[in-house]
Amino acid sequence: MGEARHPVDEVASEVAGALLPGAGAITGWMSSGVRQEWQRLASRALKAAQAISGRSREDLEEIFEHDPTLTPLYMRVLWAAGMNGHDETLRAMGAVLGDAVRASDGGESESVDDADQALVAMSGLTPRHFRALRFLCGNPMRDPAGERAAKGNSGWVAEQVAEALGLTYDRAAWCLSDLAGTGLVATANGGVSATAYYWATDLGEAVVQASDSLDAT
Repeated sequence: MGEARHPVDEVASEVAGALLPGAGAITGWMSSGVRQEWQRLASRALKAAQAISGRSREDLEEIFEHDPTLTPLYMRVLWAAGMNGHDETLRAMGAVLGDAVRASDGGESESVDDADQALVAMSGLTPRHFRALRFLCGNPMRDPAGERAAKGNSGWVAEQVAEALGLTYDRAAWCLSDLAGTGLVATANGGVSATAYYWATDLGEAVVQASDSLDAT
């Protein structure tokens, strides 16, 4: 007898076929271990979506099944679960997915579009990117009085991040630029030298918080 297929296998195959013609057949010969890892990563992403949206898993599954604006975002996360393989990336994508659900509940269609764009950009993020994001979240800039500076008024430059994380300047700058493209980090040019500086956005901080909460469970 053939191996019984888990429902996630069917979903993954359909998603793969929809996003990349011919890929649906690829999932058919994946080992059970590979499919289980795909399922595990997808599950981690959904837990992050629950944490951010405040919805139960059952609620989310029903929403993704019936809401045509959110279904494509869910498909992106499922696809990334099979193609990226980085735990923290999937959790971050799940958090953005949950934020999109919350925005949809509030009728914020532009925010849902922003989340879709962010998910496209996030699918290629690696642990190095999240080291940079965690550094920005854990080390907010301070004003002269020692209080946390308002976002946008100051931030970290690539040289500082490179030194703090033990990266080359080019790698740090690359990570920060990628993060800015996802909406997890914001950037501006400051001073006469017009050097770019970076800070974590509210969404970036929410993503790290959701990831930390999952680590604690």
